[in-house]
Amino acid sequence: MKINGLKSKPALGSLLRSVQTEEYRDFSCTAHMQAEDVFLDYRPKTDENYPNRPYLLLRGSCTKLTGNLPYDVSELDLDSENSSDIEILYEFSDEELSDLCSKGLFNKDFKVPDKFYSLDYTMDVNCDFEAFQTTNEKGENIPIIIYHINDSISREYSQNDFGESFAEYFESINKPVHRQVSVQEQVENVPDYVIENELQADENEMVADEKTENLYEDLQEQTYEEEPEETLEESNEDDYSLGANKDFAESQRYYKPEEDKESHEEIQEELSDDYNNDDSGILSEEFSDDSEMEM
Repeated sequence: MKINGLKSKPALGSLLRSVQTEEYRDFSCTAHMQAEDVFLDYRPKTDENYPNRPYLLLRGSCTKLTGNLPYDVSELDLDSENSSDIEILYEFSDEELSDLCSKGLFNKDFKVPDKFYSLDYTMDVNCDFEAFQTTNEKGENIPIIIYHINDSISREYSQNDFGESFAEYFESINKPVHRQVSVQEQVENVPDYVIENELQADENEMVADEKTENLYEDLQEQTYEEEPEETLEESNEDDYSLGANKDFAESQRYYKPEEDKESHEEIQEELSDDYNNDDSGILSEEFSDDSEMEM
């Protein structure tokens, strides 16, 4: 059964005196807290065990009590007027503090995540109850339960108490440090389907290269078969042509027209000089005879 509960307070004294109640002392149940204020704080430097050690402080209200309560009630809902203030001091472990430091714990922009305001925090408590029954308009018996939490409203908890790490809820504000990844790590992290695709691509490339090589060989064989054979006569003609050209080239290497012209002119001058200096008249007679014969 689920009913609304009442917090024990002096104003209820007159009501309790007018009815017959049943009392339950040190009754074990579970308190549920909704956080209203969450922040990081530090132990004082005078702390003997953990000076200046960071911790998480959560303050809020007890929203309900659950358990095997009087009159078969399983849940006692508490409104804002009947709730009790609860404070939780969450102690970080060394591993959690190391994680928080890597996320930027001592940076001014490091913030408590909003997730802490939506969590349901539970703790075991001992309560005193005063209960009685009343009748509503339909004639049904309605239990009335008044509670009082005997335990301290401030508790120290850790990961072992809640079964989860509160440090994991904090987000990092530091830029990630990129480390050099070895080739072996890269290979080990490659998915299997990527390796299979690469192997298939290599196989397809090998098949394509083989087909290209075979096609090239076929084209070479076809070209060799279609090329006409050279006849002996054509071969001799080509050889003769090459030999004639070679002889002509050799003759041109030693033929110097300018030198021939100069030699011819020198011979004419020598003959002229000999003719003019001929006292015996022998050259004159020969020249005369040659002229007559030509005539």
